[in-house]
Amino acid sequence: MQICDNQCFLGQIFELGKEVIGCSEIEEVPDLVRFYLVNESERIRIATAVCERAHSEYTEVEVFRRQLSQIGGLLWGFITKRSRR
Repeated sequence: MQICDNQCFLGQIFELGKEVIGCSEIEEVPDLVRFYLVNESERIRIATAVCERAHSEYTEVEVFRRQLSQIGGLLWGFITKRSRR
């Protein structure tokens, strides 16, 4: 299980509270750590969810596919922009 700062960007990648725990202030970390050390079932639930997501969506093939899609979108934008001139 992971507890991270920079909650706003973390939430763009993983589902906060379900797959990872985010905090906006570093002072929150000790309380979060204490909470999840005591609540083992919740800790395991979150760790399992993020592992399942990472293994399905962040494989080499999936990452490469997303990168190609983004590159294709950039190229398409460039091509259509040039053709309008």
